[in-house]
Amino acid sequence: MEFEIPNQIKSNGFRLNDLIEIRPMQGNKRTVKLNRTKLDIKFQKTYSPKWRGDELILPSLTGEAQAVICWHGPVHKPEDGRFLVKSLKHHFFKINGTWSREAWVSRGDKLSFGYNELIFKKSCSLEIDLFEKEIESLGEKIIHSEMTILLEGETGIGKSSVAKRIHEASGRPGEFVQLNLGALNRNLIESELFGHKKGSFTGANTDKVGAFEFANGGTIFLDEIDSLPLDIQVKLLLFLDNQTISPVGSNISKKLDVRMVFASGQPLHQLVKKDCFRKDLYFRLSSQSVLKLSSLRNDRQKKEDALNYFLQKLNIELTPTLKTFYLDYPWPGNLRQMKGHLEKKKIKSGENCLELDSNDHSLVSLDIQGQHIDEFQTLDEIKREHARKVFLQAGGHIGRASSILGISKNTLKSLVKEKACLSA
Repeated sequence: MEFEIPNQIKSNGFRLNDLIEIRPMQGNKRTVKLNRTKLDIKFQKTYSPKWRGDELILPSLTGEAQAVICWHGPVHKPEDGRFLVKSLKHHFFKINGTWSREAWVSRGDKLSFGYNELIFKKSCSLEIDLFEKEIESLGEKIIHSEMTILLEGETGIGKSSVAKRIHEASGRPGEFVQLNLGALNRNLIESELFGHKKGSFTGANTDKVGAFEFANGGTIFLDEIDSLPLDIQVKLLLFLDNQTISPVGSNISKKLDVRMVFASGQPLHQLVKKDCFRKDLYFRLSSQSVLKLSSLRNDRQKKEDALNYFLQKLNIELTPTLKTFYLDYPWPGNLRQMKGHLEKKKIKSGENCLELDSNDHSLVSLDIQGQHIDEFQTLDEIKREHARKVFLQAGGHIGRASSILGISKNTLKSLVKEKACLSA
């Protein structure tokens, strides 16, 4: 049965791909996108909320209530539909403080089921979508499983953000714990990971709980796994096999429930050939789920999405010439470099609308020879890249750049493939 949608709901109603912020009676708060037309809400005596496809499970003391959020609208025009929430077992809920059993949902509404709250928000934050493609490529079965995940990608591409998104989407009740192994003291890595007992080594004045125990029930993200010493790799492999740890100086094993996500700064298979990484651990990691994150220079759409996100977050605008410059620049440092450059440029200029200047020209002169190159470039690609660099260094001035290169304006235009923002 189709409902007639009230006019006020049509204008401000909650719709497909909007966001739900879940504030449970216990467990961690999280935000999810409602990209399906029906969501069953159930209650169980569980520690934290779980999002499983078409089902949202909320913690409850009684486990009795049940509700559904249904989409209503024309089949051929989903953007015109809106959502209705309805109790299914004669229980009442509160919407903006008022008791109800059935109600249309608007953006900004607060829905209360006992001590659980759902807040409905407009999908206006690009942060939610920045890694959406990568998360969706894993698939819900893998995200909700215990499977180990290995993230591969260049530095600064957002591996830690993706790992955290995986944890949030998995619905695991425990904490998300992140460790950069490359930044840890080599002699203390085992203690940081597995903890230690008092007196187990010089300076161990008290018992220490390690990162794995902190992450019990949740997810641990180990960045730069290639930095892990070979002897600690053995203990990590044992944990992957039996989910137990033994703190340094202890003979007692502890059974834990920890989901593991890894990232490497170098290709692990190359380290195996150099005997710098254990072959058995490599096969253990690579045989599970491997997610490759594309660099900005190889994914123009990701580059544009990232640029728009940072512009929104920093509340700045770009002139058309500067935006073209940024979209043509390869950003070898990926998201981290883009964010840092925009923050510095905003502070230095003191303006909200940024123009192309010497700070941007300095990007082109950065030495990126050490960056990973996926394949050899053709001579034509090298010519185009050089022409584009000179064009950018010339401030987007087609006449000046063509004079430096000793070629005609039309030849330069064909090399840089620029259709707009070319100054004569």
